[in-house]
Amino acid sequence: MKNGRRIIKKEKQEIPVSQRELAVYLGISASMMHMARSGKYVYHSLSFPLLKKLAGLIMAQEEVQKTGQTGHSFQLVQDKVNTDIAETIATLEMDASYLESKAPISQAKLEAMINREREDRDWLNTVDHLLANIPDTKDKDKDRRWLEIQQTTVSARLKKNGKLAQVKVQLQIEVDKARAKACREAVERLAAS
Repeated sequence: MKNGRRIIKKEKQEIPVSQRELAVYLGISASMMHMARSGKYVYHSLSFPLLKKLAGLIMAQEEVQKTGQTGHSFQLVQDKVNTDIAETIATLEMDASYLESKAPISQAKLEAMINREREDRDWLNTVDHLLANIPDTKDKDKDRRWLEIQQTTVSARLKKNGKLAQVKVQLQIEVDKARAKACREAVERLAAS
């Protein structure tokens, strides 16, 4: 009985399968396996043939751990993992390159937005000044309408190129750089594995 307890205790430490899976292997119910494992139920210990089968499983596990043998199934899994790693590295490198190539384009867009905002701000101030100083006569109505259209158009452009839009583009640049860096770091980690 003591040897049976030692085998079950060792099984808990050595065999990386659930109690239910082990019960299926031994051909007993999960509750029977639980009772045998707990040691609280004297009348529910494993029979000698089951203990022998369990001991054989433990010895096989110890043998593999000592020798470091790899089986055919593990090699197939490892080959698939290596293929997946290679594909992932290729994808990450493409993503990083794309993100890095996007940064200068986005930076140029940001600079154009800043310049356009400055030009539009100056022009809108000029339009406001002209509107404030235009005489209220019938012959100046056409000029006033044109200036009001300019005021509306430039105001819309200022919203499109203003500080909020600039901050969004700047944020996207930073996010793209961070993602590119993360992709490169992931490639390094995967290549090292």
